[in-house]
Amino acid sequence: RTPKVQALLSSIESRESLLRQRVQQLADEKAAQQQRLEDEVARLQRSNAEMEEQLRRCHYRQLQGQREADDAATLVRPPEPEAGGMGYAAQSPLPSARVEPAVQQRQESFRSEMQRQLAEIRGEVMRC
Repeated sequence: RTPKVQALLSSIESRESLLRQRVQQLADEKAAQQQRLEDEVARLQRSNAEMEEQLRRCHYRQLQGQREADDAATLVRPPEPEAGGMGYAAQSPLPSARVEPAVQQRQESFRSEMQRQLAEIRGEVMRC
């Protein structure tokens, strides 16, 4: 081989080695980014689950408070006589507790924000 051919081969091999290193570096960066995104998705899912549990507990306490108030009101008010004047009317069922519109709106807003963030993260994962 001539020195010129030898120099060309050496240059090609050097470039090839640099390209392989760069490809490996990019693959490592992509894997690290993927792991970070998966960790973030898991963290958001845990956070979402915790907040949903808090919301359930809060809603449960509201229902319990409403039932206690309804029970107290039932104990205070005497039964009403039936239309025929014989005996007493059956107690009416407890009114169903409703979530206040402002609370429901905050719940829906929070839920949609969490879904938007999750969709954004999933989109980022798909781009990788």
